[in-house]
Amino acid sequence: MRLIFVAPPHTETTGDFAACAFTQNLMTLCEALTNRGVDTVLLSGEENEASCGWHIDYYSSRDRHRWFGEFDKTKTMNIDWSDTPAWREANLRAAAAMVPLNLDPRNDIIMLSVGSSQSRIMKEFQNITSVEYAVGYEGTTAPYRVYCSLAWKNFLAGKQSERFGPHDTVIHHYTEPQKWINIRHDDYVLFVGRIFRGKGPQEAAAIARASGRKLILAGTGVKSVEADRIHLDDGSFILGNQEEIEYVGPVNKSERSTLMRDAYATIVPTQYFEPFGLVAIESTMLGTPVLTTNWGAFPETILPEMGSTFSSLNEGIAKLELLGDLDRLGVHMATMDNYSTTSQVPKYIDYLSSLLEHPQPAWQSGFARSW
Repeated sequence: MRLIFVAPPHTETTGDFAACAFTQNLMTLCEALTNRGVDTVLLSGEENEASCGWHIDYYSSRDRHRWFGEFDKTKTMNIDWSDTPAWREANLRAAAAMVPLNLDPRNDIIMLSVGSSQSRIMKEFQNITSVEYAVGYEGTTAPYRVYCSLAWKNFLAGKQSERFGPHDTVIHHYTEPQKWINIRHDDYVLFVGRIFRGKGPQEAAAIARASGRKLILAGTGVKSVEADRIHLDDGSFILGNQEEIEYVGPVNKSERSTLMRDAYATIVPTQYFEPFGLVAIESTMLGTPVLTTNWGAFPETILPEMGSTFSSLNEGIAKLELLGDLDRLGVHMATMDNYSTTSQVPKYIDYLSSLLEHPQPAWQSGFARSW
């Protein structure tokens, strides 16, 4: 079995793009599969840090800037995922780079991660099995899909009346195993990621303030900081003085891990239907419990050993105090058992191997999408 990963061209497969879940999922899975002896090919940009069997760069940094603009790590990326000239050119470039691989339908699988934005690649290789391997978005087009949670699969079914193929499956997202370090944690609460109203930073600030703990904000989306509030790019603001809230700006992967490891808890009070919520799992992998809204995938993914969920601010305040009773080694071990690449990658290998045993390419499948 050979897996051909096609990275989306709006980023580079490097740690500088830690804010892009599509890119980080690809890097983590490709490296884990490679380390298990699976034959992997990665098509991405010229700046690559992901481990793979063979790397092919199908776009340059100049191409990426021309297609999607200059990257500013202090700002949230706003990408047009529709069938734009940029996506059409990038997909044709990727398809051309794949021709010398002499793809074999009995051995090769094309691994895609951004739904309809990459549908042109599937159209160019209609006799090859294509899989969307980490569906946490809308607009799926591949005949085979791996959903990041059962909640998200059911949500799409209800919202879109989407037709699901007989080979669709659910494999929870994953993160790299981390060594748990038994250190004395600090007493702050962490909110990390994109900072906008839908992620619930206002609720995070209210819960932290009521508990008497400082809230540390890390990520993109902040417009300005004043004495008694933080203004966000989306026009909303977070109330709190600088003793109550500390904004540390965007952080790289290493800085993010340190902030998570040392926090009393990470709070993920997302207001919309979260497909998975990888930041919660990254935190618990480091032994730091999480507090999330009782909404989206969280009731499915946040096990009692890892943290808690809440449905109101008062409940959130009470549940935050109880997180101190959790054994941080137990938080780490529960994450290792359920959400590490060690536990999840064998599921991918079994699933993908089964598709090659009984292939049903897109052009044959009655469940395939219309291009």
